[in-house]
Amino acid sequence: MIYYMLEPLELLEHLPQKERRYYKLSSGGILTAEVLPSGQQQVVDILSTDPMDYMNSDFSPGTLLNN
Repeated sequence: MIYYMLEPLELLEHLPQKERRYYKLSSGGILTAEVLPSGQQQVVDILSTDPMDYMNSDFSPGTLLNN
């Protein structure tokens, strides 16, 4: 796959990365959450072989997690 970008790829390496946390689901999947400046966690991604994990509205990207 070829990407055409206006900026060199080296400039993207120095962008600040937000802290990410990974949680293991009971089904064996992995939920990725990003820590926001307020301390809350927002779902970024889910990786699972169980289709029901994707149907769970609590795991949809953009959802804030309750601690």
